[in-house]
Amino acid sequence: MGRIKGKSMSWVDEGFKENTFNVMRKDGEIRELLKEDEYEFKGLMRSYFERRNVHENRLLGQRIGIESATTLSKQDLVNSLVDKVWGIQYFSLGFTPSRQVDMSSVTAEDELDVLEDIKRGEVIIGEEIEGVFFKRRIGGVLLTPGESFKDARIDAGVVRNLVGEYALEDGDYIKGRIKLYPSIGFCCLIRIDEINGAKLAGGKRADVSGNVVKPYERVPFSSRDGIVVGLELFAPVCYGQFGVISTNARMDFSAAAQTLYSALGEGPEKFLFVYGEKRSAVAEADRKFRESNAFFSALGEEDDGKLNEIIAYAQARAKYCGGKEIIIINDLDALDGDAAKKLASCCSCYDNGGSLTVIAIASTFSLLGNYYAVRNSLDFELSLRSNVEISVTSVDMLGSYSFSDRKVSKSEIIALSKLKQVALSDGAGAVERIVSSGKTADQIIEQFEN
Repeated sequence: MGRIKGKSMSWVDEGFKENTFNVMRKDGEIRELLKEDEYEFKGLMRSYFERRNVHENRLLGQRIGIESATTLSKQDLVNSLVDKVWGIQYFSLGFTPSRQVDMSSVTAEDELDVLEDIKRGEVIIGEEIEGVFFKRRIGGVLLTPGESFKDARIDAGVVRNLVGEYALEDGDYIKGRIKLYPSIGFCCLIRIDEINGAKLAGGKRADVSGNVVKPYERVPFSSRDGIVVGLELFAPVCYGQFGVISTNARMDFSAAAQTLYSALGEGPEKFLFVYGEKRSAVAEADRKFRESNAFFSALGEEDDGKLNEIIAYAQARAKYCGGKEIIIINDLDALDGDAAKKLASCCSCYDNGGSLTVIAIASTFSLLGNYYAVRNSLDFELSLRSNVEISVTSVDMLGSYSFSDRKVSKSEIIALSKLKQVALSDGAGAVERIVSSGKTADQIIEQFEN
Protein backbone atom coordinates (compact mmCIF):
# COMPACT_ATOMS: atom_id res chain seq x y z
CA MET A 1 0.00 0.00 0.00
CA GLY A 2 1.34 3.43 -0.90
CA ARG A 3 2.34 5.96 1.69
CA ILE A 4 -0.15 8.75 2.35
CA LYS A 5 1.45 12.05 1.45
CA GLY A 6 2.18 14.27 4.40
CA LYS A 7 1.62 11.56 7.00
CA SER A 8 4.58 10.12 8.92
CA MET A 9 4.80 6.33 8.80
CA SER A 10 5.54 6.34 12.55
CA TRP A 11 2.48 8.42 13.46
CA VAL A 12 -0.62 6.65 14.67
CA ASP A 13 -3.92 8.49 14.88
CA GLU A 14 -5.03 7.51 18.36
CA GLY A 15 -7.79 10.10 18.33
CA PHE A 16 -8.35 13.84 18.63
CA LYS A 17 -8.41 14.00 22.41
CA GLU A 18 -5.26 11.89 22.77
CA ASN A 19 -3.32 14.16 20.41
CA THR A 20 -4.52 17.45 21.87
CA PHE A 21 -6.04 17.67 25.33
CA ASN A 22 -4.20 14.66 26.77
CA VAL A 23 -0.87 16.15 25.65
CA MET A 24 -1.62 19.34 27.57
CA ARG A 25 -2.25 17.85 30.98
CA LYS A 26 0.12 16.13 33.35
CA ASP A 27 -0.04 12.42 34.10
CA GLY A 28 -3.12 11.56 36.11
CA GLU A 29 -4.33 15.17 36.15
CA ILE A 30 -8.07 15.73 36.06
CA ARG A 31 -8.97 19.07 34.55
CA GLU A 32 -11.22 20.81 32.08
CA LEU A 33 -10.42 22.71 28.93
CA LEU A 34 -10.23 26.43 29.78
CA LYS A 35 -10.50 29.55 27.65
CA GLU A 36 -6.89 30.43 28.43
CA ASP A 37 -5.84 27.13 26.76
CA GLU A 38 -6.78 28.52 23.32
CA TYR A 39 -3.26 29.16 22.00
CA GLU A 40 -1.78 25.81 23.03
CA PHE A 41 -4.91 23.85 22.09
CA LYS A 42 -5.10 25.42 18.64
CA GLY A 43 -1.42 24.66 18.03
CA LEU A 44 -1.92 20.99 18.88
CA MET A 45 -5.10 20.89 16.78
CA ARG A 46 -3.32 22.29 13.75
CA SER A 47 -0.53 19.72 14.08
CA TYR A 48 -3.11 16.94 14.45
CA PHE A 49 -5.21 17.91 11.43
CA GLU A 50 -2.13 18.44 9.23
CA ARG A 51 -1.04 14.85 9.91
CA ARG A 52 -4.39 13.46 8.79
CA ASN A 53 -5.25 13.01 5.14
CA VAL A 54 -7.64 15.37 3.35
CA HIS A 55 -10.41 12.80 3.07
CA GLU A 56 -10.53 12.26 6.84
CA ASN A 57 -10.56 15.99 7.48
CA ARG A 58 -13.32 16.60 4.94
CA LEU A 59 -15.53 13.97 6.54
CA LEU A 60 -14.97 15.58 9.93
CA GLY A 61 -15.65 19.03 8.47
CA GLN A 62 -19.00 17.83 7.12
CA ARG A 63 -19.94 16.33 10.50
CA ILE A 64 -19.25 19.51 12.44
CA GLY A 65 -20.84 21.87 9.92
CA ILE A 66 -17.99 23.49 7.96
CA GLU A 67 -19.37 25.10 4.80
CA SER A 68 -17.95 23.69 1.54
CA ALA A 69 -15.76 21.24 3.45
CA THR A 70 -15.35 19.03 0.38
CA THR A 71 -14.07 21.81 -1.88
CA LEU A 72 -11.65 23.69 0.39
CA SER A 73 -7.91 23.29 -0.14
CA LYS A 74 -6.04 21.28 2.49
CA GLN A 75 -4.64 24.35 4.25
CA ASP A 76 -7.94 26.26 4.18
CA LEU A 77 -9.69 23.18 5.50
CA VAL A 78 -7.21 22.87 8.36
CA ASN A 79 -7.67 26.55 9.23
CA SER A 80 -11.45 26.14 9.19
CA LEU A 81 -11.27 23.03 11.35
CA VAL A 82 -9.08 24.74 13.94
CA ASP A 83 -11.43 27.72 14.22
CA LYS A 84 -14.61 25.67 14.16
CA VAL A 85 -13.47 23.08 16.69
CA TRP A 86 -12.33 25.73 19.15
CA GLY A 87 -15.62 27.54 18.67
CA ILE A 88 -17.72 24.52 19.65
CA GLN A 89 -15.78 23.71 22.80
CA TYR A 90 -17.79 23.86 26.00
CA PHE A 91 -16.71 25.97 28.97
CA SER A 92 -18.66 25.72 32.20
CA LEU A 93 -18.78 29.54 32.67
CA GLY A 94 -19.80 29.04 36.29
CA PHE A 95 -23.00 27.16 35.45
CA THR A 96 -24.06 24.39 37.80
CA PRO A 97 -26.84 21.81 37.37
CA SER A 98 -30.15 23.35 38.47
CA ARG A 99 -32.24 20.20 38.76
CA GLN A 100 -31.99 16.47 39.30
CA VAL A 101 -31.41 14.25 36.28
CA ASP A 102 -34.79 13.33 34.82
CA MET A 103 -34.72 12.22 31.20
CA SER A 104 -38.52 12.37 30.93
CA SER A 105 -38.25 16.16 31.27
CA VAL A 106 -36.04 16.53 28.17
CA THR A 107 -37.98 18.07 25.27
CA ALA A 108 -37.57 17.02 21.64
CA GLU A 109 -35.73 20.27 20.88
CA ASP A 110 -33.34 19.74 23.79
CA GLU A 111 -32.68 16.17 22.69
CA LEU A 112 -31.82 17.39 19.18
CA ASP A 113 -29.22 19.74 20.70
CA VAL A 114 -27.66 16.81 22.55
CA LEU A 115 -27.70 14.67 19.40
CA GLU A 116 -25.92 17.44 17.48
CA ASP A 117 -23.13 17.45 20.07
CA ILE A 118 -22.98 13.64 19.99
CA LYS A 119 -22.48 13.79 16.21
CA ARG A 120 -19.44 16.03 16.63
CA GLY A 121 -18.41 14.59 20.00
CA GLU A 122 -15.10 13.32 18.60
CA VAL A 123 -13.69 16.82 18.84
CA ILE A 124 -15.60 18.21 21.84
CA ILE A 125 -13.56 17.73 25.00
CA GLY A 126 -16.36 18.29 27.49
CA GLU A 127 -16.01 17.23 31.12
CA GLU A 128 -14.72 13.72 31.75
CA ILE A 129 -16.88 11.29 33.70
CA GLU A 130 -16.77 7.68 34.87
CA GLY A 131 -19.97 6.04 35.96
CA VAL A 132 -22.33 3.10 35.95
CA PHE A 133 -25.15 3.16 33.43
CA PHE A 134 -28.75 2.34 34.31
CA LYS A 135 -31.73 2.43 31.99
CA ARG A 136 -34.77 4.57 32.62
CA ARG A 137 -38.13 4.61 30.89
CA ILE A 138 -36.65 7.18 28.52
CA GLY A 139 -32.91 6.87 27.90
CA GLY A 140 -30.79 6.30 30.98
CA VAL A 141 -28.54 7.83 33.62
CA LEU A 142 -24.91 7.65 34.70
CA LEU A 143 -24.38 6.99 38.39
CA THR A 144 -21.00 7.92 39.89
CA PRO A 145 -20.17 5.52 42.77
CA GLY A 146 -17.61 7.65 44.63
CA GLU A 147 -15.59 5.86 47.32
CA SER A 148 -18.45 3.39 47.75
CA PHE A 149 -21.95 2.92 46.36
CA LYS A 150 -23.25 4.62 49.49
CA ASP A 151 -21.88 7.86 48.06
CA ALA A 152 -23.37 7.21 44.63
CA ARG A 153 -25.08 10.08 42.87
CA ILE A 154 -26.65 10.45 39.45
CA ASP A 155 -24.50 12.88 37.51
CA ALA A 156 -25.68 12.78 33.90
CA GLY A 157 -28.48 11.80 31.58
CA VAL A 158 -28.05 9.53 28.56
CA VAL A 159 -30.27 10.08 25.51
CA ARG A 160 -31.97 7.19 23.73
CA ASN A 161 -29.70 7.47 20.69
CA LEU A 162 -26.60 6.52 22.69
CA VAL A 163 -28.41 3.75 24.57
CA GLY A 164 -29.45 2.11 21.30
CA GLU A 165 -26.29 2.77 19.29
CA TYR A 166 -24.01 1.14 21.88
CA ALA A 167 -26.53 -1.42 23.21
CA LEU A 168 -26.00 -0.11 26.73
CA GLU A 169 -27.14 -2.40 29.53
CA ASP A 170 -27.70 -1.88 33.24
CA GLY A 171 -24.39 -2.04 35.08
CA ASP A 172 -22.14 -1.04 32.14
CA TYR A 173 -19.18 1.00 33.41
CA ILE A 174 -18.70 3.96 31.10
CA LYS A 175 -15.90 6.45 30.64
CA GLY A 176 -16.89 9.41 28.56
CA ARG A 177 -17.58 13.11 28.41
CA ILE A 178 -20.53 15.22 29.47
CA LYS A 179 -21.80 18.72 28.80
CA LEU A 180 -24.08 20.88 30.91
CA TYR A 181 -27.21 22.05 29.08
CA PRO A 182 -28.63 25.09 30.93
CA SER A 183 -31.95 24.74 29.08
CA ILE A 184 -32.28 21.18 30.39
CA GLY A 185 -30.87 21.91 33.82
CA PHE A 186 -28.38 19.03 34.06
CA CYS A 187 -25.49 17.36 32.23
CA CYS A 188 -25.89 14.86 29.41
CA LEU A 189 -23.42 12.34 28.00
CA ILE A 190 -22.10 13.45 24.61
CA ARG A 191 -19.25 11.01 24.04
CA ILE A 192 -18.42 7.45 25.11
CA ASP A 193 -14.70 6.60 25.19
CA GLU A 194 -14.80 3.22 26.98
CA ILE A 195 -17.39 0.63 27.97
CA ASN A 196 -16.41 -1.83 30.70
CA GLY A 197 -12.73 -1.04 30.30
CA ALA A 198 -12.66 -1.57 26.53
CA LYS A 199 -12.05 1.34 24.18
CA LEU A 200 -14.53 1.73 21.35
CA ALA A 201 -13.36 0.00 18.18
CA GLY A 202 -14.26 1.94 15.05
CA GLY A 203 -16.95 3.76 16.99
CA LYS A 204 -18.53 0.48 18.03
CA ARG A 205 -18.80 -1.30 21.36
CA ALA A 206 -15.84 -3.63 21.80
CA ASP A 207 -16.81 -5.66 24.86
CA VAL A 208 -15.04 -9.00 25.05
CA SER A 209 -16.89 -11.03 27.64
CA GLY A 210 -15.43 -13.93 29.55
CA ASN A 211 -16.62 -17.48 28.97
CA VAL A 212 -18.37 -19.25 31.83
CA VAL A 213 -16.27 -21.88 33.62
CA LYS A 214 -16.87 -24.01 36.69
CA PRO A 215 -15.94 -22.37 40.01
CA TYR A 216 -12.48 -23.47 41.10
CA GLU A 217 -10.85 -20.70 43.20
CA ARG A 218 -11.60 -20.50 46.89
CA VAL A 219 -12.87 -17.25 48.41
CA PRO A 220 -10.46 -16.13 51.19
CA PHE A 221 -11.82 -15.56 54.71
CA SER A 222 -9.96 -14.44 57.79
CA SER A 223 -11.83 -15.22 61.02
CA ARG A 224 -11.97 -17.51 64.03
CA ASP A 225 -15.74 -17.20 64.27
CA GLY A 226 -17.46 -20.60 64.40
CA ILE A 227 -19.81 -19.97 61.47
CA VAL A 228 -17.00 -18.70 59.22
CA VAL A 229 -14.74 -21.61 60.22
CA GLY A 230 -17.58 -24.07 59.59
CA LEU A 231 -18.16 -22.52 56.17
CA GLU A 232 -14.48 -22.85 55.26
CA LEU A 233 -14.28 -26.47 56.44
CA PHE A 234 -17.59 -28.01 55.38
CA ALA A 235 -18.99 -25.75 52.64
CA PRO A 236 -16.00 -23.93 51.13
CA VAL A 237 -17.09 -21.03 48.93
CA CYS A 238 -15.54 -20.59 45.50
CA TYR A 239 -15.74 -17.50 43.34
CA GLY A 240 -18.83 -17.66 41.13
CA GLN A 241 -21.01 -19.77 43.43
CA PHE A 242 -24.45 -19.17 44.90
CA GLY A 243 -25.13 -20.67 48.30
CA VAL A 244 -26.59 -20.26 51.75
CA ILE A 245 -26.01 -20.62 55.43
CA SER A 246 -29.25 -22.35 56.42
CA THR A 247 -30.83 -22.75 59.83
CA ASN A 248 -33.98 -24.33 61.24
CA ALA A 249 -33.91 -22.13 64.32
CA ARG A 250 -33.84 -18.51 65.37
CA MET A 251 -30.51 -16.72 65.16
CA ASP A 252 -29.17 -13.22 64.68
CA PHE A 253 -29.12 -13.13 60.87
CA SER A 254 -27.84 -9.55 60.80
CA ALA A 255 -24.86 -10.25 63.08
CA ALA A 256 -23.94 -13.38 61.11
CA ALA A 257 -24.02 -11.47 57.80
CA GLN A 258 -21.86 -8.68 59.22
CA THR A 259 -19.37 -11.24 60.53
CA LEU A 260 -19.10 -12.84 57.09
CA TYR A 261 -18.67 -9.47 55.42
CA SER A 262 -15.91 -8.43 57.81
CA ALA A 263 -14.17 -11.82 57.45
CA LEU A 264 -13.75 -11.57 53.67
CA GLY A 265 -10.11 -11.23 52.70
CA GLU A 266 -8.46 -8.70 50.42
CA GLY A 267 -9.14 -8.79 46.70
CA PRO A 268 -12.84 -9.14 45.95
CA GLU A 269 -15.20 -6.17 45.82
CA LYS A 270 -17.81 -6.92 48.45
CA PHE A 271 -21.35 -5.74 49.20
CA LEU A 272 -23.53 -6.37 52.26
CA PHE A 273 -27.32 -6.09 52.38
CA VAL A 274 -29.11 -6.32 55.73
CA TYR A 275 -32.89 -6.12 55.68
CA GLY A 276 -35.48 -5.78 58.45
CA GLU A 277 -33.39 -4.37 61.29
CA LYS A 278 -34.58 -2.07 64.06
CA ARG A 279 -33.85 1.58 63.37
CA SER A 280 -31.46 1.85 66.30
CA ALA A 281 -29.49 -1.14 64.96
CA VAL A 282 -29.44 0.41 61.47
CA ALA A 283 -28.00 3.66 62.82
CA GLU A 284 -25.31 1.79 64.77
CA ALA A 285 -24.39 -0.40 61.79
CA ASP A 286 -24.24 2.60 59.46
CA ARG A 287 -21.65 4.17 61.75
CA LYS A 288 -19.66 0.96 61.92
CA PHE A 289 -19.61 0.38 58.16
CA ARG A 290 -19.56 4.05 57.13
CA GLU A 291 -16.80 3.70 54.52
CA SER A 292 -17.93 0.39 53.03
CA ASN A 293 -20.48 -1.00 50.58
CA ALA A 294 -22.81 -2.11 53.39
CA PHE A 295 -26.50 -1.27 53.10
CA PHE A 296 -28.96 -1.54 55.98
CA SER A 297 -32.72 -1.04 55.90
CA ALA A 298 -35.10 -0.83 58.84
CA LEU A 299 -38.34 -2.73 59.36
CA GLY A 300 -41.09 -1.28 57.24
CA GLU A 301 -38.83 0.49 54.75
CA GLU A 302 -39.56 -0.06 51.08
CA ASP A 303 -36.96 -1.57 48.76
CA ASP A 304 -35.03 1.25 47.06
CA GLY A 305 -33.79 -0.96 44.22
CA LYS A 306 -30.15 -0.71 45.31
CA LEU A 307 -29.68 -4.50 45.34
CA ASN A 308 -30.79 -4.77 41.70
CA GLU A 309 -28.39 -1.98 40.74
CA ILE A 310 -25.50 -3.68 42.52
CA ILE A 311 -26.30 -7.04 40.90
CA ALA A 312 -26.31 -5.47 37.42
CA TYR A 313 -23.06 -3.64 38.12
CA ALA A 314 -21.39 -6.74 39.61
CA GLN A 315 -22.45 -8.90 36.67
CA ALA A 316 -20.94 -6.47 34.16
CA ARG A 317 -17.71 -6.09 36.16
CA ALA A 318 -17.33 -9.87 36.41
CA LYS A 319 -18.24 -10.72 32.83
CA TYR A 320 -16.38 -7.94 31.01
CA CYS A 321 -13.69 -6.63 33.37
CA GLY A 322 -12.55 -9.70 35.32
CA GLY A 323 -13.81 -8.27 38.61
CA LYS A 324 -14.35 -10.51 41.63
CA GLU A 325 -17.69 -9.42 43.11
CA ILE A 326 -19.28 -10.82 46.29
CA ILE A 327 -22.74 -10.02 47.65
CA ILE A 328 -23.84 -11.07 51.16
CA ILE A 329 -27.52 -10.97 52.15
CA ASN A 330 -28.70 -11.42 55.71
CA ASP A 331 -32.10 -12.93 54.95
CA LEU A 332 -33.06 -14.65 51.70
CA ASP A 333 -36.73 -14.31 52.65
CA ALA A 334 -36.37 -10.51 52.46
CA LEU A 335 -36.53 -10.99 48.68
CA ASP A 336 -39.56 -12.23 46.79
CA GLY A 337 -39.37 -15.69 45.25
CA ASP A 338 -38.61 -14.52 41.72
CA ALA A 339 -35.86 -12.19 42.96
CA ALA A 340 -34.23 -15.03 44.88
CA LYS A 341 -34.27 -17.26 41.79
CA LYS A 342 -32.86 -14.45 39.66
CA LEU A 343 -30.10 -13.94 42.19
CA ALA A 344 -29.13 -17.60 41.91
CA SER A 345 -29.00 -17.43 38.10
CA CYS A 346 -26.75 -14.35 38.14
CA CYS A 347 -23.81 -16.09 39.83
CA SER A 348 -21.06 -17.22 37.46
CA CYS A 349 -17.32 -17.69 37.15
CA TYR A 350 -15.50 -16.58 33.97
CA ASP A 351 -12.23 -17.52 32.32
CA ASN A 352 -11.10 -13.88 32.49
CA GLY A 353 -10.84 -14.27 36.28
CA GLY A 354 -14.11 -12.48 36.98
CA SER A 355 -16.93 -13.84 39.09
CA LEU A 356 -20.12 -12.95 40.91
CA THR A 357 -20.62 -14.79 44.20
CA VAL A 358 -23.63 -14.60 46.52
CA ILE A 359 -23.81 -15.82 50.11
CA ALA A 360 -27.21 -15.57 51.79
CA ILE A 361 -28.57 -16.63 55.15
CA ALA A 362 -31.79 -18.59 54.86
CA SER A 363 -34.37 -20.08 57.19
CA THR A 364 -35.54 -23.64 56.53
CA PHE A 365 -38.40 -23.38 59.03
CA SER A 366 -41.19 -22.69 56.52
CA LEU A 367 -41.72 -24.77 53.40
CA LEU A 368 -42.93 -21.58 51.72
CA GLY A 369 -39.61 -19.80 52.32
CA ASN A 370 -37.13 -18.90 49.60
CA TYR A 371 -34.71 -21.60 50.74
CA TYR A 372 -36.97 -24.22 49.14
CA ALA A 373 -37.42 -22.05 46.03
CA VAL A 374 -33.67 -22.10 45.30
CA ARG A 375 -32.54 -25.29 47.05
CA ASN A 376 -31.88 -27.13 43.79
CA SER A 377 -29.76 -24.22 42.53
CA LEU A 378 -27.40 -24.07 45.49
CA ASP A 379 -23.67 -24.57 44.93
CA PHE A 380 -22.88 -24.76 48.63
CA GLU A 381 -24.73 -24.91 51.93
CA LEU A 382 -23.56 -24.65 55.51
CA SER A 383 -26.30 -26.27 57.56
CA LEU A 384 -26.96 -25.06 61.11
CA ARG A 385 -29.24 -27.20 63.29
CA SER A 386 -30.98 -27.01 66.64
CA ASN A 387 -33.00 -29.82 68.21
CA VAL A 388 -33.86 -31.42 71.53
CA GLU A 389 -30.37 -32.83 71.99
CA ILE A 390 -28.62 -29.57 71.04
CA SER A 391 -29.68 -26.51 73.05
CA VAL A 392 -27.99 -24.04 70.70
CA THR A 393 -27.63 -23.75 66.95
CA SER A 394 -24.67 -25.89 65.82
CA VAL A 395 -22.84 -26.59 62.60
CA ASP A 396 -24.22 -29.71 60.93
CA MET A 397 -21.21 -31.11 59.10
CA LEU A 398 -23.11 -34.02 57.59
CA GLY A 399 -25.77 -31.73 56.14
CA SER A 400 -23.28 -29.28 54.60
CA TYR A 401 -21.71 -29.48 51.13
CA SER A 402 -20.02 -27.59 48.29
CA PHE A 403 -19.83 -28.38 44.56
CA SER A 404 -16.87 -26.99 42.59
CA ASP A 405 -13.76 -27.88 40.61
CA ARG A 406 -11.57 -26.77 43.49
CA LYS A 407 -8.46 -28.86 44.15
CA VAL A 408 -8.55 -30.31 47.66
CA SER A 409 -5.28 -30.90 49.49
CA LYS A 410 -4.40 -34.23 51.09
CA SER A 411 -4.31 -32.55 54.52
CA GLU A 412 -7.87 -31.28 54.08
CA ILE A 413 -9.13 -34.69 53.00
CA ILE A 414 -7.60 -36.33 56.08
CA ALA A 415 -8.99 -33.66 58.43
CA LEU A 416 -12.51 -33.85 57.00
CA SER A 417 -12.48 -37.63 57.20
CA LYS A 418 -11.57 -37.49 60.89
CA LEU A 419 -14.12 -34.76 61.59
CA LYS A 420 -16.79 -36.89 59.94
CA GLN A 421 -15.90 -39.74 62.27
CA VAL A 422 -16.30 -37.33 65.20
CA ALA A 423 -19.72 -36.26 63.90
CA LEU A 424 -20.89 -39.88 63.48
CA SER A 425 -19.58 -41.12 66.81
CA ASP A 426 -19.97 -38.10 69.12
CA GLY A 427 -22.63 -36.01 67.39
CA ALA A 428 -22.92 -32.46 66.08
CA GLY A 429 -22.14 -30.97 69.47
CA ALA A 430 -18.60 -32.36 69.37
CA VAL A 431 -18.02 -30.86 65.92
CA GLU A 432 -19.44 -27.55 67.12
CA ARG A 433 -16.95 -27.44 69.98
CA ILE A 434 -14.09 -27.93 67.50
CA VAL A 435 -15.16 -25.21 65.03
CA SER A 436 -15.87 -22.80 67.91
CA SER A 437 -12.58 -23.44 69.67
CA GLY A 438 -11.06 -20.15 68.53
CA LYS A 439 -8.84 -21.73 65.89
CA THR A 440 -8.85 -20.89 62.22
CA ALA A 441 -9.88 -23.46 59.62
CA ASP A 442 -6.24 -23.98 58.62
CA GLN A 443 -5.24 -24.57 62.24
CA ILE A 444 -7.99 -27.18 62.67
CA ILE A 445 -6.89 -28.98 59.48
CA GLU A 446 -3.31 -28.96 60.76
CA GLN A 447 -4.50 -30.29 64.13
CA PHE A 448 -6.17 -33.33 62.55
CA GLU A 449 -3.33 -33.93 60.10
CA ASN A 450 -0.96 -34.86 62.96
